[in-house]
Amino acid sequence: MSEDVKPDAAEAAENGKKAEGAQRRGQKRAGSGKKQPLIVALICLPLALVLWPSFAILAISLSPTILAYFSERSQQKYLTYTIGMMNLCGSLPGLAAVWGLGHSHKALMFLLGDNLTWMLPFAFAGTGWLIYMLSSSVVAFYHRGTTRNRLEGLAEKQRELYEAWGPEVVTEQAQAYIQMYADQEQAEQAVASGAEDIEAQPAG
Repeated sequence: MSEDVKPDAAEAAENGKKAEGAQRRGQKRAGSGKKQPLIVALICLPLALVLWPSFAILAISLSPTILAYFSERSQQKYLTYTIGMMNLCGSLPGLAAVWGLGHSHKALMFLLGDNLTWMLPFAFAGTGWLIYMLSSSVVAFYHRGTTRNRLEGLAEKQRELYEAWGPEVVTEQAQAYIQMYADQEQAEQAVASGAEDIEAQPAG
């Protein structure tokens, strides 16, 4: 009896150590996640002081990306990445313009009054948002189509086995699906024949 208790106690102690290790790793990750904004701020602050015109252009141009980052609840941040990549592309012309005009405060003031400087990054950010919204529908439509084709192919093979070897080789669930597939095929044929009859009727 004592021999059975010892392995259980050792296993419980080992599981406790694993749980403590996982908790510590989670705390370290949470702490590193809290430190990331501070590290970014420490890096951006000196750059903002040295490259103030460029920083101002990027800060205003990338505001849609910043809003997407703080408003998105998903941990993967797919919306932020999609908007951010397009938003950054639209911000490059303004960044190149401020450097082409001498990278000065005067150039910054001139570009702040240019509508095209702000139209491009916000238009590109809107395009990224549309890509994100449409991509889920396109992927879902593609998966529905491929899944339906695969199921129809399997149902066709099951029906061939059913006709060749009898009901013994097919389960009740498969038989029900074969019958459903046959009914669906008949319904589609009926709809097609009805459409042909309507087209064949003389107008007027």
